[in-house]
Amino acid sequence: MSLDRNFKKYLIKGETVDRLPRLEMMPYNEATVQRWRSEGLPDSVQALAEFHDYFGLDQLDFFFCWPDIDGAGAREKISTAQDFSTARKNLYDLEKVRTSMDDYLLRLETIEKTDGIMWIAMHGFFWHPRDLFGVAEHMMMFYDNPELIHEINKSLLEFNISAVRMIYETGIPAIICVSEDMAYKNGSMISKELFDEFMLPYHRELLTELKKQFCVSAVDSDGDITDVTGWFAELGYDCINPLERQTGMDLMELRKNNPEIALLGGYNKRIMSDGPEAIYAEFDSLKPLFKQGRFIPAVDHQTPPDVSLENYRHYLKASELFFDEMTH
Repeated sequence: MSLDRNFKKYLIKGETVDRLPRLEMMPYNEATVQRWRSEGLPDSVQALAEFHDYFGLDQLDFFFCWPDIDGAGAREKISTAQDFSTARKNLYDLEKVRTSMDDYLLRLETIEKTDGIMWIAMHGFFWHPRDLFGVAEHMMMFYDNPELIHEINKSLLEFNISAVRMIYETGIPAIICVSEDMAYKNGSMISKELFDEFMLPYHRELLTELKKQFCVSAVDSDGDITDVTGWFAELGYDCINPLERQTGMDLMELRKNNPEIALLGGYNKRIMSDGPEAIYAEFDSLKPLFKQGRFIPAVDHQTPPDVSLENYRHYLKASELFFDEMTH
């Protein structure tokens, strides 16, 4: 069975499979790569696929299907309904999405030949208005101009649904991940009441569209997602990531409270600079969670630049041994 199919069956249905992907969930940090170059990483390793080949990881390609914020000149520049009206046409240009489908198809065909994972990233209903308003301004807009947030999220919903339909007509990816980043080290940046009013209705409609094909529907949020995991689980999302351990989250408690949603990530990136013993011990600590099912360990964000190439190789070996032991 293909890795794509295993990935979906395991994360969506919780079925037992004999092989799971070993992934670096995000493109490599430029500062990390620069360090590794000085420690022996060949200059010939440039494209993401080349990194995955070099390190013996499964192939993972990203296709970013986002509103064109920079092209519209709208990043952190929207403060009124008129601002948004002016930017809207260029922000949600579906013709650009349509013309990008040739590139998507080519990349999907390539990833299928390598038995890899195609990962689609979309803007979510917290992430997107924050990009338009700015961080502090976004928080104030919930109270100062709630109508504008709803107008923006309705427009994003229409864009996302149209984009999902184009994607599905072209070819089914392994995962569509909605980017939110709505938490920090102490939990969600907004209350459940604000979530229910400004995000839940739009996620519900988008999720209905995502569920029309056999594709993992996921949410991405950094920070302590102890509370928001339950919110997205109740909606029916298949998966949440990246489970940043530096926040102090208890992943076994997270699983106990949310048995119906898959977990992806959760390997503490800050451990990786501590050497082989700590690296192997971190994988050992994740075995009880893996035994609960629907959990794929991966670095809980980009591998940071304090991780030497030697220690990253230890991480890769420990990962290989973990998957061999836990899936056979």
